[in-house]
Amino acid sequence: MNDITFLSFGKPVDPGFGSIVCLPWVKDGEGAAARLYRARCAGLRAINTRYFCWLDGEPDVLLPGFRVCMERFAAELDATGACIAYGDEMQADTRRVSGPYTAEEFRKRIAMIHHGVLCRTESARALALGDGCFSFEVLVYGALAERGFVYLADECLYQWNPSPNGARLWKDYSRAIVNSLLWHQGRKGVHFKADFA
Repeated sequence: MNDITFLSFGKPVDPGFGSIVCLPWVKDGEGAAARLYRARCAGLRAINTRYFCWLDGEPDVLLPGFRVCMERFAAELDATGACIAYGDEMQADTRRVSGPYTAEEFRKRIAMIHHGVLCRTESARALALGDGCFSFEVLVYGALAERGFVYLADECLYQWNPSPNGARLWKDYSRAIVNSLLWHQGRKGVHFKADFA
């Protein structure tokens, strides 16, 4: 599986295959959500493979079968031409069932496409998205799913163990989520065009 680049900030969970790119990023200070989004978008420039997957670091865990699942995702993306593939994830000891993407369901459950997601690099780079205070998962994963997705209900490959200082707790992250949902509804605001080149 040399067609996958795993992206992370700091020390990632090592999948044991593909290539890993660790990117610099400092979360301290004002505007952390916007800086995180920009750093993730900049990560798209570091990819030389057909697919990519963002991995958080410790204390998250890649579940047994992660590699086989990623191979299955890649095969499904190859066969269907879809832009994104995902399954379910664990949050601590609870299985979070994602389900097939619909815009309505995505607005209700913004974390339905969250971790252990395989994206087609070319499709992500082709998105005409804004630059500002956004959530990469909500904006980019949602836009890719709109263009074609594969959901494998029998796959659960990632265990998310929320960090005590994770993004979901930042004061500007809820605004990033709202901005991303508004973007999907056509209310693009006064944000700059992102540079994925």
